[in-house]
Amino acid sequence: MEIREYLATKKEDVRSIRVEERLKEVKENRNFVVSIVGPRRSGKTYYLYNLIKKVG
Repeated sequence: MEIREYLATKKEDVRSIRVEERLKEVKENRNFVVSIVGPRRSGKTYYLYNLIKKVG
């Protein structure tokens, strides 16, 4: 499986996950990498799932 196929499959999986809206907003900026940092089990992964859903 190529990386593109894997990412396309993963994107569909993420779309089906139910996530709650978070209060923090990340402004879209294609010139920089956004890092999400925090303690374990603080919701970083689901926050990223939410961003993926918004971006499409």
